[in-house]
Amino acid sequence: MPWPAVPHSYDEVRKLGTVISRDAADGEGVADNPWGARAVLQFFVGGAVLFVTALSLIFSSVSDYDTVFSLLVLGVFAVVVAAVSMVGAFVVGLPLRLIAGLRSRWLANGELTVVGAVVGLSACCLLIAFAPVTDVTAELGTSPSREPIGWALFAAWALFALSVAHFAWPRRWRRS
Repeated sequence: MPWPAVPHSYDEVRKLGTVISRDAADGEGVADNPWGARAVLQFFVGGAVLFVTALSLIFSSVSDYDTVFSLLVLGVFAVVVAAVSMVGAFVVGLPLRLIAGLRSRWLANGELTVVGAVVGLSACCLLIAFAPVTDVTAELGTSPSREPIGWALFAAWALFALSVAHFAWPRRWRRS
């Protein structure tokens, strides 16, 4: 299917989106191209989702901030975590994009990505919520901070990042 011209109105964009989503649902066009629009869209939208999630999880684990600089550093740390997570998830998920059989199963069973994202995010939230609180010494004194189990948080975040990076809306949930 050749790519249509660049849309200039809202109706053209909506029509283009419908054509692309139908083609992807039928296993044609965008879905056949592992590096096409789906991969680029998932990379940037997934990275934004991971950034917002990482930022909120980081801020929920630290209970006291000593300066505005520390807030900026936490924000930069969230960007780094999101970027590394997206690149890592894309590398780990390359077989999903490059092997046609795996790609068709992945697109046909999108429920797994929804379940993986929900389970991974829930596990991250629970690990931080129930983490023991320890005192951290900084320039302006000591402050309480949560210290979650590192390997469990890594596993939960990896599941969440992999599910977000390769998210596929379940076919059974789409309107016909």
